[in-house]
Amino acid sequence: MRIKILSRAEQTQAITTIYANCMKSLFCVIVVVLLCSFVQKEPESKIVKYTTRNGLPLKVINSITQDKQGFMWFAAEDGIARFDGYIFKIFKNDPDDSLSLSHNYVFSIFTDREGIIWAATRKGVNRFDSKTERFIHYQHDPKNKNSLVGNDVSYISESPTGNLWVSSWAAGFTYIDKKKSKLIQYSQYNLPGLSSVRVVSIYEDIEGLLWVGSLDGGLDIFKTKDGIVSQKVKSLRHDTMSALHNVRCIRPDHFGNVWIGTIDGLVFFNRKQQTFQLLNTENSALKGNVIRSLQEDSHGNLWIGVEDKGLHKISLSNPNDTSPVNFKVEPVTGSDEYGVYKLTIHSIYEDRDKNIWLATNGEGAQMISGVKEKFMRIEVKLSEKSDRMYTRFWGMCSDEEKNLWLGSDGNGLYKYSSNGTLLKHYDVDGKKGSLTDRAILCAFRDHTNTLWFGTYSQGLFRYNKKTDSFTNYKHDPNDPKSLGRNDVRVIFEDSKHNLWVGTNWGGLNLLDQNTGTFTKYTIANSTISSGDIRAIVEDKQGGLWLGCSKGGVNYFDPEKKTFTQYFNDPESKNDLSGNMIYALHFDKRGRMWIGTEGAGLLIYDSAQHKLHQIGEKDGLFSSTIFAIQQDAIGNIWISSNTGITKWDKKEKKFYNYDASDGLQNGQFNSCSFLYDKPLGLMAFAGTEGVTLFHPEQIKSSSQHPVISITKFELFNKPVEINTTDEDAVLKLSISQTDAITLRYDQSVFTFEFAALNYTLPEKIQYAYKMENFDKNWNYVGSSRTATYTNLDPGNYIFRVKASNTDGVWNEQSASIVIHIIPPWWRTWWFRIVTILVLAGIGVGYYKIRVRTIKEQNRKLEHTVLEKTKELQSANEELVLREEEIKAQNEDLSLQNEELTQRQEEIATQRDLLAEQNQRLEDAWKTIEQQNKEILLHNRSLDLEIKERTHELVEYNQQLEQFAFITAHNLRAPVARILGLGKVLELIRQDPTEVKLIVDKLIFTTEELDTVVKDVSTVLEIRKNKTYVVGKLNFEEELAIIKENLEHEITETRAEIIDDFSEANVIHTAKPYLDSILINLIHNAIKYRDVNRRLSIHVKTGVTDGYICLTIRDNGLGIDLDLHKKNMFNLYKRFHTHVEGKGMGLYLVKAQVVALGGKIEVESEVNVGTTFKVFLKNNEPAMNRVLS
Repeated sequence: MRIKILSRAEQTQAITTIYANCMKSLFCVIVVVLLCSFVQKEPESKIVKYTTRNGLPLKVINSITQDKQGFMWFAAEDGIARFDGYIFKIFKNDPDDSLSLSHNYVFSIFTDREGIIWAATRKGVNRFDSKTERFIHYQHDPKNKNSLVGNDVSYISESPTGNLWVSSWAAGFTYIDKKKSKLIQYSQYNLPGLSSVRVVSIYEDIEGLLWVGSLDGGLDIFKTKDGIVSQKVKSLRHDTMSALHNVRCIRPDHFGNVWIGTIDGLVFFNRKQQTFQLLNTENSALKGNVIRSLQEDSHGNLWIGVEDKGLHKISLSNPNDTSPVNFKVEPVTGSDEYGVYKLTIHSIYEDRDKNIWLATNGEGAQMISGVKEKFMRIEVKLSEKSDRMYTRFWGMCSDEEKNLWLGSDGNGLYKYSSNGTLLKHYDVDGKKGSLTDRAILCAFRDHTNTLWFGTYSQGLFRYNKKTDSFTNYKHDPNDPKSLGRNDVRVIFEDSKHNLWVGTNWGGLNLLDQNTGTFTKYTIANSTISSGDIRAIVEDKQGGLWLGCSKGGVNYFDPEKKTFTQYFNDPESKNDLSGNMIYALHFDKRGRMWIGTEGAGLLIYDSAQHKLHQIGEKDGLFSSTIFAIQQDAIGNIWISSNTGITKWDKKEKKFYNYDASDGLQNGQFNSCSFLYDKPLGLMAFAGTEGVTLFHPEQIKSSSQHPVISITKFELFNKPVEINTTDEDAVLKLSISQTDAITLRYDQSVFTFEFAALNYTLPEKIQYAYKMENFDKNWNYVGSSRTATYTNLDPGNYIFRVKASNTDGVWNEQSASIVIHIIPPWWRTWWFRIVTILVLAGIGVGYYKIRVRTIKEQNRKLEHTVLEKTKELQSANEELVLREEEIKAQNEDLSLQNEELTQRQEEIATQRDLLAEQNQRLEDAWKTIEQQNKEILLHNRSLDLEIKERTHELVEYNQQLEQFAFITAHNLRAPVARILGLGKVLELIRQDPTEVKLIVDKLIFTTEELDTVVKDVSTVLEIRKNKTYVVGKLNFEEELAIIKENLEHEITETRAEIIDDFSEANVIHTAKPYLDSILINLIHNAIKYRDVNRRLSIHVKTGVTDGYICLTIRDNGLGIDLDLHKKNMFNLYKRFHTHVEGKGMGLYLVKAQVVALGGKIEVESEVNVGTTFKVFLKNNEPAMNRVLS
């Protein structure tokens, strides 16, 4: 719903005259102050306009209807348009097509009970065949009485038997018997009593009365049966009523009464009383006006189109109250700014979704949604000349009298009654007790019903109901107990009735209402992470949670007066330390909902220590959350920069709402929400108004739109219907086609589809699937096309489904079967023919081959006989020669035996020589290998000697340096001891001075002892003394160190944070590990930055086989450019303002090296230092020592 500003013409004119020369900005303020008058109504319906910009053929629409599939049809003066909610398809006359529309000027369009579309044109009646999308014409034929009485058709209606009555402009009317294809003409020639042939409306009632209305003849009533019109009914006298002398339309209502629109108002026929009554009383908005159209809707409302006066409505809910005086005529405006004011409406139609369609003269078609807007809204326009200049609302609350207090950004404070009446506007007027700031950013009602308001620049205001005035609490730089800053962003009262005020960089403020003073918690005097507080909530334990700008979430313990920052780990994906937190809310389960800027919504379950992040991919409208509220049944409502989101706790699902659902059309503001539980009213404010609603009334629709396939394309070109070509792809309309057949080369095709819902088509979502190809549904959002390419030949089923405007899916899909024919070489008949041909070829080849083999065998037998004879002769000769060869062979055998014996002797000698050669080769290879090994060993020894020599030289140098430094350090204490001894001899008689000298001797001796211990420690490490390797626990070792340094830690308020989750155990030497820890931690304490709290982080991890011990602080830091080379040298110091000997880092480095490890350092001056100690984790073993 929308609450609209109504200008008062007289006041506007007066103000314009008086302030004509004022600045525009001042004029806007005056308009708001003096002209704001609000009227709250029940939720109204949205009006949607369609003109030539949307695809209509003309802006003048004569008639509207809906077919049985759900398409909307519009009759215009230049054709007919069919509408699927997205696209208009135009049907016009084509002189070359006898089955096209007979004429482009269409007066009326009508759907009969069978779902057939009939169009009244200047060339007869057209019957639309929805399957072929062709028109069948019924026209006047002077030679044929079985034709229309005239071609210039004005109106079509249906009889109770389902036949048609067709009126003509200048000929009379015709009865069409659809089953018998019989037409009966009626005119003044064959129907006595017909007052005029200029018939514009005709209607047959259930009692067999035919009501005929004409322009200049008025109303005629005849008796009729089965299309036969008999005598005129004279008992219903209306001749004396002048209004009925010129009739424009006739409609019945559901009680059987008849309503007649005339050029002089609306006439009501009371069927029970058999009387005519003119609704032309003084209170009627219809008096003396031309009634162009009438339509009763399914709710019992009569809609009335008045020429140049727009749309009106009468409720017909009470059948017994039929007195014209009691009929309340209401103008219809809808939620559209201009509504249908001053339009001429040619016809009115209600579709099956209860939407009301208006055919207008010059403004196209308009639809009044049958679905009431779910939300109400308040808007204040700053200027009548601007469409977009609205008051930006911010802080809101309600009082005990159920009034609404709405704070604006720059226009002061508005007070409304619960019915939307503006009670008072509080502005900056300079008077005592008035507001001093027009920007009201937050509002709150406390437990005493006192109202509090936070402003942008003038601090906090308390409203006094008795005096209707305000008390101001402001920041005073000279008063430490005043408000931290005047920019107030949030006000909150805890369970102990403490009033907390969050400011923009003035921190958290606690108001003492008795004294009017504040206790402040800022960055300067507390550990709060940010001084900009945007949200405050209280948990069940009484702790406060704060949402901060650039500071994340802070927890405040009211008892300890301490702050703890949550979700501030930079390495975590849920790090909020640098984020803007706009909203915090605890739900009924104790979970905290966190609204952020850009990081979405987070839910923190403190019981399980889990933080769950929700973003746009999970169903949220936006990742920027401004306000969060839970309603009475547990659903969560969230405002963002794009709309409002509801989390349904039962369905575990998000529902999103935007301006199309009735929300204010701008962006919502932070901390701008209201939930009045007794009223059951929730509100969110934004840049163009306030959205109000009752959460329990916002329900998801269970109605599903009918989906239809509206277009088919091949290679991105629409396929037209062709009823004559047998090979045509589409022989019927694609919306009524069950199956299509495609050739294999028709490989790229597209389906277009639409859900025939006209309320919010932009919110409907689609999904499609090609069975036998797609495994799952393709969810494509609002896209309405599906394209497939190169599908294999076969059978498929294309299915498409849609959701309703609330995202509820209709699982009943529209479908079409697709047959893709394979190429001829992949058809079954080609395969059979191919098999038969190959089989024939095989049989023929077999027969020829057998015949050839037989002939070859015969020839072969003859040849074999001849060759056999020749072989016999040759064998005889061979026998003789064989005997001669045997004799020669015997001689050769004796010679071969001698040669074989000699060859065996030679082979034996050759084998012996080969074996000796192999032994020599093996020996040579062994000698070469040994030479190589000796050379390598010599080289290794040379390198080792060089390294050891270098180490010895370096070690000697260090010893010399160490000895020199040690002597220097020992010389000073020894010299002081000697000097003090001599002084003691001189003053031994004065006990006081003797005691002073003795104390100095003790101190100097202790100092000398420290030097000796340091020398001893270094020497022990240098001597490589062995230590037992033990299993050490880092947590336990750190606890010992903290106990040893307890005094220093307490004195400096140092915070030591440890994390041993990756490596808590190490096998190493305990003395060395303890020394490393205590030296590094003690150095961090010693060289801290006194301007900030010391924080020491101790952490372990595993890196490249080492256990890495990291010690990081936020102290003074070290200039590594100057000192990096000398970092670990003996007696090196880097800060002169703190006492030290320069032994610590040297000892740490020496002990780390002794443990086989290494140490690295990272540091930045005035930021801090990080030491990384890499230690080997020696394998645990009994009695093992480390040397």
